[in-house]
Amino acid sequence: MSIYNFGQEVIPSGEMSCENISARIEDKFVESICNLVLESLNVRYEERRIVKPLLMIVISEKINNRQSKNPGLLQQFEAYILETSSKRFIEEFNLENTKVNHEHATHAKFADIIKAIKTQHVIDDKES
Repeated sequence: MSIYNFGQEVIPSGEMSCENISARIEDKFVESICNLVLESLNVRYEERRIVKPLLMIVISEKINNRQSKNPGLLQQFEAYILETSSKRFIEEFNLENTKVNHEHATHAKFADIIKAIKTQHVIDDKES
């Protein structure tokens, strides 16, 4: 079972947005979890057309919820991974007061870190 191809281009033709790709991966994750549950419980094929949509709704609410007041498990895990990976940049480039901007879209979460690196190390935006 695979929802993401490591090290390979994952943008389907016609799609450009990082957010679209992220949402699709999260939806694929929820669907994969539902399929695992259905297989584990040996739900018959005829019954899956009824059980799977219900299971998807129930599981999706807990696992994939982008509301900031009540984030899903995937969003909490994403925040943990971003926080953990950002520590390396913050320590390496000595950016003590810089944080991951969790309130923004996925593609913008590292924006403050990138800005601080450019400012501290005098990187011209025209070079990047």
